[in-house]
Amino acid sequence: EKNNKITDLQNQLNLTDIRNASLVFDIVDLKEQHKRQLEDSNGKKMHEIQQLLQNAKEATRQRDDYLELCQIKEKKNRDLEKKNRDLERQIDRRKNLLERDVESEIATMKQNNTMRMNNRTKSMKRIVE
Repeated sequence: EKNNKITDLQNQLNLTDIRNASLVFDIVDLKEQHKRQLEDSNGKKMHEIQQLLQNAKEATRQRDDYLELCQIKEKKNRDLEKKNRDLERQIDRRKNLLERDVESEIATMKQNNTMRMNNRTKSMKRIVE
């Protein structure tokens, strides 16, 4: 009977060892599954991060292009404003020159008319005398 108890205890120990070994394998298997899931998840996250970085680079490039175009536009506007001011000054100068020329021409015409009138008056006085 003692041998039977020992055999039973040995059988129970063997079953416990088998169960423990099975549990160890299950734990190792679960750890491997968890590891693969983490790697898959990390891989997806890395891909998402790389996509976000790529999107950020593209957005930065577009912003830089936009800022460069704004600077070009501002420079063109300044150049056009300067050109407009120069043209306005030229127009004012020409206008002033034309006004002076017209005033001078009018003065000359008045002087010529006065001289003609004086000459006619002298001629008429001679004729009358």
